[in-house]
Amino acid sequence: MILTIVDPKEFLEYIRSDRKIIVEYSNSSNEEVHRNISSALDALSNEHPDIDFLTVDLELLPQVSETVGVRTAPSFQAFNKGSKVGQFFGNSRHKLAELISDLNSA
Repeated sequence: MILTIVDPKEFLEYIRSDRKIIVEYSNSSNEEVHRNISSALDALSNEHPDIDFLTVDLELLPQVSETVGVRTAPSFQAFNKGSKVGQFFGNSRHKLAELISDLNSA
């Protein structure tokens, strides 16, 4: 399951938690790009129930963009116990799988 974040405070609570987190940063104005990766993201979230998958629309929550330094969508970041352990920019399913592997190794 993928949780859509609509509140910056909620976002901070998640990334500062003791959980493993994958965050997709998207842009509502570029819905086609989001659709291209969303099926893979959904499948991976079902394969990895120990990881919380979040999505953040940078146009709706620009303060999140400032907080994490993400300027490009789509972008992905991985957090483990409050620390960022990896990131990439783009919609590569292969890179997303690698990011999850890195997160599970952290």
